[in-house]
Amino acid sequence: MSRRTLWSVPTIVAFVLCGLIVAIEIAVGFFLQPASVFLAVLPLLAVGGAVLWLGRFSGLHKAEWAWLFLFGSVIAAGAAGALNVLAQLLVFRDEGVVAVVVAPVVEESLKLLGVVLLLRVLRRGEVLRLVAAGCAVAVGFAFTENIGYFAAESDLFALFVSRAVLSPFAHPLFTGVSCVGLALYHKTGKPSRLVCLVGLAMLGHASWNFFAVYHDGEYMGRYFLYLALPAFVASAGVMLRLRARARKVQTKQLTTS
Repeated sequence: MSRRTLWSVPTIVAFVLCGLIVAIEIAVGFFLQPASVFLAVLPLLAVGGAVLWLGRFSGLHKAEWAWLFLFGSVIAAGAAGALNVLAQLLVFRDEGVVAVVVAPVVEESLKLLGVVLLLRVLRRGEVLRLVAAGCAVAVGFAFTENIGYFAAESDLFALFVSRAVLSPFAHPLFTGVSCVGLALYHKTGKPSRLVCLVGLAMLGHASWNFFAVYHDGEYMGRYFLYLALPAFVASAGVMLRLRARARKVQTKQLTTS
């Protein structure tokens, strides 16, 4: 791993600028709702632990895991928050429209950017490695985003159950789909694979946000039960199979060496 490449001058500047945005968000969140940071840590520990377990045989090192998490929680979350606010203030005016039209494109692009930057260093694009990397970015992103949501919500218990108990996998799921496209593009050189799967991730994210805001989320339960949950279960099954295969390969290599 080339730390010099990952920590280039543009990346450091982005970390500093976005870090200021995130620091303000965390400070305001703590002021408005002191429990917001603590509540955001709980799904972070659960989902983060699952992602680390999933990526145990992905070949990612500790420094790479840390960089990916920081990229998601600082650069991706900070830049996405700023861009979403600007889109609402200057263009759409409606928060629901921003959530459905702008946020999926901005957020999925920024999360994927972290994996693209890491891929330039590793130059190894196996599906398990890139999906694990994308999930690490997504976990960091969700952590920062949750602080903001928890701080601004009056019915904190209901929101915690919704975001931290029922759907903490949403961001990793969407980003994981994009990373499969990135892995296929890296392997085949065909950009259509990347475009289609990134588009699918953005569409999935947009549909999630749409049902969350449409008629005050009246149909969100059905969407979650009949579409989102089966998609997560199917994706988890595929990733478990890839993990088992990677474990088998690594075990064989250790045995023969």
